[in-house]
Amino acid sequence: MLKFLFVISACITLSSCSSSHYVQKQGNEITVALDSLNWYLSFPDDDYVVEKEQISSDHKSGYFLFTHHSNFPIDTLFTVSFFIEPIKGCIDAKCCRDKAWEKEKTRLKNHTDVQLSEIGEAATFEYTLPDYFNYRSMNAHFFHEGYWIDMHISRMLYEIGSQQSFVNLVKSIKLLPKADLMNTVIR
Repeated sequence: MLKFLFVISACITLSSCSSSHYVQKQGNEITVALDSLNWYLSFPDDDYVVEKEQISSDHKSGYFLFTHHSNFPIDTLFTVSFFIEPIKGCIDAKCCRDKAWEKEKTRLKNHTDVQLSEIGEAATFEYTLPDYFNYRSMNAHFFHEGYWIDMHISRMLYEIGSQQSFVNLVKSIKLLPKADLMNTVIR
């Protein structure tokens, strides 16, 4: 009965009731884990909704998209997504970031305020699209045990000086042994 009540409350909180063992809630954290890995990714649950989850047929890669509830002010809303996939040819996060940036910069038009940097274990690139509601985008690239984690954070109505919220989110990412993971399904 208690488990049933938790599932109902999680469904109300996350606006979705489809079951998944890839995305879970651990206290105040959201965890993302693929079956084929012995580690998982964790970040703070800031009232995110799981919008999309795509897992490859071999369970070695996946895409996960999270958004905030609509009751937050629009200028504080993040969209956060992760690609987790095996990678050859990258030896660290900076190498993965540099490969991704080479592709991304040719695709972008009218971007400003480009910054390439490192935040903890992540190598990042970020930019603003002023013609698109001052859309700010940051890609944080992690490399762990032969896997590339490409985290994309975006926010509309970006204001100079609010970059710290992006940095804090990147700093909060943890890659931990799966043995530590408990099973509390949130989606």
